[in-house]
Amino acid sequence: MVLKKFGSEKGHLVDYFGLLNDEIMEIIIRYAISFCLKNKLSILSFLSNYITAGKSVLEMHEKLGFIPMQKDTHFGIRLLQMNDEESITDKNRWFVNMCDSDVY
Repeated sequence: MVLKKFGSEKGHLVDYFGLLNDEIMEIIIRYAISFCLKNKLSILSFLSNYITAGKSVLEMHEKLGFIPMQKDTHFGIRLLQMNDEESITDKNRWFVNMCDSDVY
């Protein structure tokens, strides 16, 4: 995971990857919260569309006090080969985080 201070009041969970499941995601988020509190950061933000089989991580985020917000993040995709169209067209299979944006 990549976690950083952004200015004097924000923490950004920029990237996280690996064998992610609900338990690991909660450990990552709780660590990020602890990091922010320890560094007197009042805001923690991250991008998430990670969905595990059967349970949305969004529910866990809300349980931990996060408020989902819509961002103006846009993607353009063109299929060059049609052999795996579902991996592109099914947004639940996408894994996008802050390191995918050039502003972080």
